[in-house]
Amino acid sequence: MGIVIEKVASVAKNELSELKVEHEASPLKDSVERKDTKKAKAFRLFDGGKTPSDREIKALKIKPKTSYNYYQEWKKLLAS
Repeated sequence: MGIVIEKVASVAKNELSELKVEHEASPLKDSVERKDTKKAKAFRLFDGGKTPSDREIKALKIKPKTSYNYYQEWKKLLAS
């Protein structure tokens, strides 16, 4: 019985460490993605490698200047 508990605990620790690394990889989740706004959607797309000129960003129906400003803000948050 003790062996099973130890194995379950080790699996849980591994899963938690992976989640922690995933959370740390994207600091934008805490600051932007709390709401499902156009800005949050754009930031998620930027996380996926999209740029302001990509079709998916344009599909959000935001002005080109706004999407460029969002991209610049996303880059600043990513660098910090």
